[in-house]
Amino acid sequence: MTDRPYLGTTACIDPQMVRIFMVCEKPPEKAEDYFYSSSDSLYVKNTVDAFNSAGIKVTGINDIISRGVYLTIAVKTPVKETPVPLGIIREQSRILEM
Repeated sequence: MTDRPYLGTTACIDPQMVRIFMVCEKPPEKAEDYFYSSSDSLYVKNTVDAFNSAGIKVTGINDIISRGVYLTIAVKTPVKETPVPLGIIREQSRILEM
């Protein structure tokens, strides 16, 4: 696996509006399945389903962002192991603390 440039977002997110960080474990196997890759990516579909199951009606990523939720991943580099080794999580979780 190589580094994945899609880990960032081109979505317009105002940091002042962020109220909740939703953190997924690691990047998806395919770039097109990431949160901000497309409106019908695997991560978006699963996240929309989770919000709707919890009684928070959303139709897509923009609805989620507009509610003050920032979606990201804990481990920024590709990892094949599941679960992700603890050492990698500890090393990369510092990024989330910034």
